[in-house]
Amino acid sequence: MTLAELASRTALSPRQLRYVLDHGLLPAGRIESRGRGAARSFTNFEAFGIACAALMLQAGLRQAVVRDCLALLCRYRKQGRKEAKDVPLYFAFRANSAARLEVGDGVNVRLSGAGQSSREKFDTGWRQIATGAELGDGYDPVIAIGINLGLLSRRVGC
Repeated sequence: MTLAELASRTALSPRQLRYVLDHGLLPAGRIESRGRGAARSFTNFEAFGIACAALMLQAGLRQAVVRDCLALLCRYRKQGRKEAKDVPLYFAFRANSAARLEVGDGVNVRLSGAGQSSREKFDTGWRQIATGAELGDGYDPVIAIGINLGLLSRRVGC
């Protein structure tokens, strides 16, 4: 998928999407261009991550928060296993129903939803973005920014 295709599917401008790439907000860092005028192409999951970062910026989150949040959500949940299904953001991408990303008070994050079957519910719980530490059940953010990742995934074309 090209940036132009992603922009048309998500209603985000190509400029917003390029900003994410040029500032290295994804865990993989900067995705280099093949040269001026050459269209960059991405897998659907990469496009999903780019759009997610752009939406987080559009919601008013700072670059560092977006970068650290996506890095945390792209970590493997189980040490020693390197399978995509163990990456929380990938699980949200593949979910065919509601998946939601919430950022609380600008320092905590939660990813929740249901997978491809009703038995595959997932919830990371509230975690500190900087450390990945799990917060207690009593945490209730004063300010919460939410992104409907299920809808974003369908628009990207999962």
